[in-house]
This record gives sequence, C-alpha cells and structure tokens, in this order.
Amino acid sequence: MKLALNNLFKQKNLMIIYGLTITLVAAICFVFLAMLYDPYLQLDTTSVDKMYMGSATTLLVLIFSVCLMIYTNMYVLEAKNKEMSLLVFHGLTLKKMIFYQFYQSIFMYILFGTLGIALGYKLTPVIFKNIYYKLHYVYDIKIINQSFYQAVYMLLMMLFISLVLNIGYVYRGRLTSMMSNTRQKNYRKKNVFQITSKIYPVLFILGLVMMFTTEHIASGYIVFSVIGALGGYGTVRYFFPEYIEKLKASKWLNNSQRLVVFGELYLKFKYIGIFLELLILISIIITTLICFNLNNLIEMYRMIIAYIIMIPMIVFCITYKNLIISKKNVKNQNCIYKLGITKKYQKKFIKEETLIMYGILFILPMTYMISTLGRFYVYDGISILIIAFIIGYFILNLLISMYISYKVTNQFFRGV
Repeated sequence: MKLALNNLFKQKNLMIIYGLTITLVAAICFVFLAMLYDPYLQLDTTSVDKMYMGSATTLLVLIFSVCLMIYTNMYVLEAKNKEMSLLVFHGLTLKKMIFYQFYQSIFMYILFGTLGIALGYKLTPVIFKNIYYKLHYVYDIKIINQSFYQAVYMLLMMLFISLVLNIGYVYRGRLTSMMSNTRQKNYRKKNVFQITSKIYPVLFILGLVMMFTTEHIASGYIVFSVIGALGGYGTVRYFFPEYIEKLKASKWLNNSQRLVVFGELYLKFKYIGIFLELLILISIIITTLICFNLNNLIEMYRMIIAYIIMIPMIVFCITYKNLIISKKNVKNQNCIYKLGITKKYQKKFIKEETLIMYGILFILPMTYMISTLGRFYVYDGISILIIAFIIGYFILNLLISMYISYKVTNQFFRGV
C-alpha cells in the first residue's frame, strides 16, 4: 500500500488529470441527480403537447460520465505501462500487482470523489437559484438526501468498473507490450465480406437528406442523426485514412510538408472517429430536445445544462487523444528535424495539421446542427438568440481545444 501511494504521488500530472476527471464527473452526477429529485422541477404532465425527457437526459449524462471515466482510466493504465513492467521485473506477483492498482484506485476515488460531491453540493444551489429565477419560482432551495445516496452509488459503481478494468488489464498484459508502451492486440476474426469505405460519406449525406425530407418530429431528427453520425465516424475512421494512403502514392504528396502533415492526420483520424460520432450524436440530439421544449421551460433548461456540460466533455476527450498521439510522435519529429527540416517549418506543419483536423471536426457536426436549427427556425420560429448560443458555444469549445492542442504540441517539440 505504501509503495502504491508513493508511486502515485510521484506521477503528479497523471494524478491531477485523473483526479480532476473524477471530481468533475462526481459533481456533474450530483447536480443532475439533484435536479431529478427536486420537487419543484418535476415535470408538468398535465399537457399532452410537451416532451418529457428529464429522466432520459439524466440517464444519458450519467452513462456518458461513466464512459468518460472508463476512457480516462484506460489511458491512465496505458501511461503506467512502463511503471508496471518495472515492478514485475522487481518481483511483484500478479496478486500484488492487482492490490497495487486497487490501493491507488481506492485512494483516488475517496479523495477526489468526495471533492466532487462537495463541489456538486456547492454548485447545485447556484444552478437552482438561476432556474427558479427564470421560472419565476419563489421557493427555498432544498437538496434531497436521495441525491447524496445516488451520487455515492454512482461513484461506487465507477470504482467497481475501474477495478475490473485494472485487474483485466494486468491479467492480460504482457511484459513485452508494457515495455514497448503499445496497446494490447485485439484478435478479431476478419470478415470475408468487407464494406468499402466509400459507403460512409454516402451514409453521412443520406442521413442529412432524410432529415430534410422527414416529418418535423423529434424522432426523425434523432434517428437520422444516428445515421449521419455513423457515416461521419466511418468517413473519419476509414475513408479519410484510405484516401490519404492513395494520395501518398500520387505526385500531389511529393512535397515534404504535405507528406508530414497528412501522415500525422492519417494517424489521428484513425483514433478520433468515435469521438466525432459522439459529438454529432450528442449535439444533434440535445439541440433537437432544446428546440422541441421551448414551451416547457423546466425541460429546456435541463437540456441546456446538459448541452453546456456534455459538449466540453466530448471535446476534452478529443483534445486528450490528440495530445497523446502527438506525444508519441515526438521521436518521428526528431527524425524529421535531423533530416534538415527547421523548427520554423515544424511549427508550420503543426499549424496546418491542426487547422485541417479541427476544420473537419467543425464541418461534419455543424452541417447537421445548422440543418436542424434551420428547420426549427422555419417551422417553429425559434429565436435567433438560441441559435446563436448553440452554435457559438459549440464553436467556442472547438476553438479552445484547437488552441490547447496547438500550444501543447509545440511544447512537446520544443525540446526536439
């Protein structure tokens, strides 16, 4: 136990990233559970023309919070590959390695989970006060005890999932793969019939066309946004990398700058596709629910809070994944520098690569968002202010992510 905690404190950056994620997820879960159990924010079921998605939205936020924790936990394990391999070299058995991970996880969840619940407890009255003001309510703000219990249950569930992942990772891990800091191989049966990557852009466009031609109902937007999200995922994950491979064989990529930029994009597109799919799905679904609940203020504010929380969470995953790949490519950049490429050109490579990647991350989801909001403006006369908020907030998150990615990537290569 002492060894586990000592090594944990030595990895301050990793501990801070993991701890902040636990804190934010715990706070988010607490706020949404408090909203779910608040007696004055219960749904008005007397009207038949309103949508009631409060419980579903809370469930969606909780599920996505757990997914974010699982993703963060797996990357923490990958970052500790060499540490675990060295411990095995020094005679740490499988059983001791499992307890080693157990002590670290318990400590992180007790410390940062408690901080997260405390943060949620402080934020909830502030959020409720603003919602009550918008709804013209004059009530005392009370936090139901059930919110505490459910938030603790959520943390315990995430801790259990984390421990299972840790045990499975250690049990399946091989010393050679740990030392080389590589992923575990997925042994999958290759299908005889393989779908061409050209089908994915077609799916993306098909979802957009069907959204325009369908009836103006919420389910139509949500179902066809799922088709578009699958098309967007496949376009980024399969179509673009294959297209870049073809460009490498053409004269267009004879230029060294283009070759480096598109080589980096090839790697990143293969790993950020799932987050682009989530970005399209979440942005379209929550945008649709906000627009359909303009006359149901309780639900509309609940959806707006969900939008404000979930978009940065997805963009954070994209930023984190982008920086992980950039960090692993420092050695490649070192080789390029030795071949005569100056640091001035390296910055130019990074800038062009960042602009292209975030341009695609902007265009694909925004195509569906503008189409959805445009239809609501035509059919329901939605306020320009709401449209500006939804689009502006989305763009702001991408700009912040792009700035962080560019600056931190430059920091990685400064010592090259």
